[in-house]
Amino acid sequence: IIELLHDQDNVGLRNTAVEILIRLGEQAVPLLLTELATPDSDVRKFVLDVLGEIRPCNDVTAILPLLLDADRNVCAAAAETLGKIGAAAAVPALLEAMDRADLLLKHSILDALGNIGGSLPTAKLFRYQGDPLLRGALFNCIGRARLTEGIPLLVAGLNDAMGMVRESALLALAALSESAPRAVATELAGADAAAPVLAAFLLAEREDLARAALRLVPQVRDARCAEALLSCLEREELCAPALEVLVAWGRPAVLPLLEQWPQAADPVRCHLAYLAGVTGCEEAEGLLLSGLEAADVGLRLASARALGALGKLAALPALVELLRQGKVEHFPMIQDTLLALVPRFPEQIFAELAPLVENSRPEIRIVAISVLARSGCKKIEHSLTLAFKDEAAAVRCAAVRAFADCPVEGRYDALPLALTDEDAEVRRVAAEGLGLLQDDRAVNALTSALYDEDLWVRAAVIQSLERIGTPRCVALIKEALGDPVGLVCMTGLRALSTLDPATAFPLLVAALYHADEEVVNTALELLAATERRDWLEATADALLDHAHWEVRANTARAIATLGVVALAPALEERLLAEGEDLVRRQLEAALRILRGQGS
Repeated sequence: IIELLHDQDNVGLRNTAVEILIRLGEQAVPLLLTELATPDSDVRKFVLDVLGEIRPCNDVTAILPLLLDADRNVCAAAAETLGKIGAAAAVPALLEAMDRADLLLKHSILDALGNIGGSLPTAKLFRYQGDPLLRGALFNCIGRARLTEGIPLLVAGLNDAMGMVRESALLALAALSESAPRAVATELAGADAAAPVLAAFLLAEREDLARAALRLVPQVRDARCAEALLSCLEREELCAPALEVLVAWGRPAVLPLLEQWPQAADPVRCHLAYLAGVTGCEEAEGLLLSGLEAADVGLRLASARALGALGKLAALPALVELLRQGKVEHFPMIQDTLLALVPRFPEQIFAELAPLVENSRPEIRIVAISVLARSGCKKIEHSLTLAFKDEAAAVRCAAVRAFADCPVEGRYDALPLALTDEDAEVRRVAAEGLGLLQDDRAVNALTSALYDEDLWVRAAVIQSLERIGTPRCVALIKEALGDPVGLVCMTGLRALSTLDPATAFPLLVAALYHADEEVVNTALELLAATERRDWLEATADALLDHAHWEVRANTARAIATLGVVALAPALEERLLAEGEDLVRRQLEAALRILRGQGS
């Protein structure tokens, strides 16, 4: 195959030979190194290229002489290969070659040194900073090699006369800001001339340059950068990080940007509204009120949300109007904003939202109920009772949740009544709500629901009984362990283990023989958590022979976790018969643990 590299007439064949040699990997390296002595310079270069892709970890002394090869392309290939290999031992030879090399090779060597990284002799490297044709390559090398000593050079390079050098300095600084953020921040903070350069890069068409500038501008906090960040908000790929920087800078940076509002496009105004809200710019109230009148729905939403964040009651009419006319996808934001205003203006919000409980759209009724529930107004009970009889099950669910959240006496009547609702989801939410009351009066209602036709309702009942936690609740949960559905039984086992571990223990052991393997696995998990071992020796044989593979694996895991060395023979016996790969691995792992404890 190596001989095919010498074929000058068939380029395709030669390229195929290169691909094959790369795939052969390290086994091809000895012959490839021998071939470096061939008089054919093209073949020497091909061999170096292959070695660079294989990246052998052995001695690279055979490659070093080619840094002085008569063919400049071979020299460059040798440097590139040493860089790809990461040959730290080649650094002295590479630096020595820099003194005699032409421009092409010097670039290749600096590229290789950047790939090698580590403890490079910076004094020798930095002497090339005065060469305008090498400065860019030197900066790239500093960035890739993470040479923190070069940070001052890079910061100064931001103002280089050559554009490509400035770009290299920027990208290298951005890379170093990941590994040495404090050093970069300190140097940038003391460089007044860096801010306008970074601001210009924020406007660069190349995304990598703009992103690199975005990484660095937080260190300069300059108004010119803030204005440039505003332009970044118009670019989808830069918008999020630019917003993050402005939010971090806070009100002093955002306030001057609000002057751009009159001439800004609606999408930028949306971002300005958001920034005003999150940074507490009270001065933006007038602009935000004007945004409520905008034709663009997004701007109206953003302005209303910002006014809500600033605690301005002026947002309320607009929010209600947006709720009446808006799209369902906007409702979560509208609801969150209304909830933010509730603590300050409960009476006003109640007055605006109470009529919406009878709106024709169920989605609007749900938002109204959810917000009213947090208002704390005494008149809320009437609105919730009205919603409790709503034709839409989703609205009734919202009303049930609201009753559970509101400290009104009527909830002790309303929630038990909801357990008889025709919709299973309403009944489930009611069962959850009764548990949140933490009151023994809820237990009577939950007792009848323990036999609901819907398994999710029954599971919710058990969880609520667990929350209440009285002796009567323990007795009811114990009764629920006879449920024909495994999920309900599992919920009961977990609840009982939390409330009364002593009562739960024998029931967990009995559950090891349940017909549903998920129940068995739950019982295994809960028993292992007790750290008791006495149950294992009596049940291990049956569990290790269980029909379901997961039970067998979990049994082996439990034996190992609890360190029952006496059961090692049982594991060995099961291993001889086990056909499932996963179980075999678990058995072997358990045996290794037990043997280590036994020794």
